[in-house]
Amino acid sequence: MDRDSLLIVDDETSLCDFIADVATDVGYEVESCQNLAALESSLTRARPTLILLDLNMPGGDGVEVLRFLRDAAVRTPVMLTSGEGTRVLETAVRLGRDLGLQMLGFLEKPLSIDALEAMLHRQRSGGPRVDRDALVDVIRRDALSVHFRPRITRDDDGAWALTGVEAFGRWNHPRFGVLDHQRLHEVAEAAELTSRLTDALLGRAAAVVASVRSHTGTDLELSVDVPTRQLVDVALPDRTAALLEEAGLPAAALTLEVTERGILEDPTRATDVLTRCRLKGFGVAMDHFGTGYSSLTQLALMPFSEIKIDASFVESAELEESSRIVIRSCVALADALGVELCADGVATHAQLELLDGLGCRRLQGDLVSPLVTEQGLALLVDNFRYKAA
Repeated sequence: MDRDSLLIVDDETSLCDFIADVATDVGYEVESCQNLAALESSLTRARPTLILLDLNMPGGDGVEVLRFLRDAAVRTPVMLTSGEGTRVLETAVRLGRDLGLQMLGFLEKPLSIDALEAMLHRQRSGGPRVDRDALVDVIRRDALSVHFRPRITRDDDGAWALTGVEAFGRWNHPRFGVLDHQRLHEVAEAAELTSRLTDALLGRAAAVVASVRSHTGTDLELSVDVPTRQLVDVALPDRTAALLEEAGLPAAALTLEVTERGILEDPTRATDVLTRCRLKGFGVAMDHFGTGYSSLTQLALMPFSEIKIDASFVESAELEESSRIVIRSCVALADALGVELCADGVATHAQLELLDGLGCRRLQGDLVSPLVTEQGLALLVDNFRYKAA
């Protein structure tokens, strides 16, 4: 089978490079072009298996590109990107379908790396096809592993302390190698095992963190993401409480991270589930804040205890005043609402110093630490020291 190939149609060179890096890691061959003329030339040389098209193009917009693809009888699936807002993107997707194109949907800018990776994995023709029974068996045997991304918090004296971790599942598959957290959840969703996988990973992560707390004498906190479909599962709060009790981890040590997409699928049911989670003592964080369509509305309506600034704003904050404005607004909003604030994706000392100066006191990312194994977590907590450059 030929390798999957991605054609990026976008005039932002830096963004093309970013998407290309992500897509290459996923397993794609990548080519990019910045205008319609270059697109025509690319299509004569290559036959991409996926097109990622920006609606805002110089010398001709994305709608003209859609018409060109129709006239050229291109059957390659198309994913749109833009910062124009959901309504414009939804309209463009409908137009593409009316033109007879295979439209996959859209990703809003600024792009979320998690959403981009998930889309690229979904579209891979040669991705692993994991047997449902194999996943059931590995869950039953408690053979999944968990890796952790540490989080630091700045205290009143100005020192940074390691105060929490976010958990990510791993499956060392005998045939396909290591399946990361995103791929693992995709497999579980296809096999209709999302609830069982979520419970298994939460239970294992809670047991590890409880053990580390006991070993190190710290109050280490745990964050776990909740897949979209779980937000309509009214049994989630009770199951989670039972798993924490079994692991010996206090309810107050757990934060469940949710995305706005999950809430919008069924706001009434999501309100039910998240309110009961808070009543049981768990924290609830809005993940990827700033990338959704109505995040402020959801913050006002839902019982959140934490906001997580999306990594895309952190990455661009050094160069873009607009990103710094967003971060300042998030700091002010969190203070006004009385909730915690965490910045995700911190990769450099300069980013940390900038975020600190903007008032963000809780951070996570590769600068703090790469993902650590279950076995390495206690050692990291025991020996962690952050030293500024």
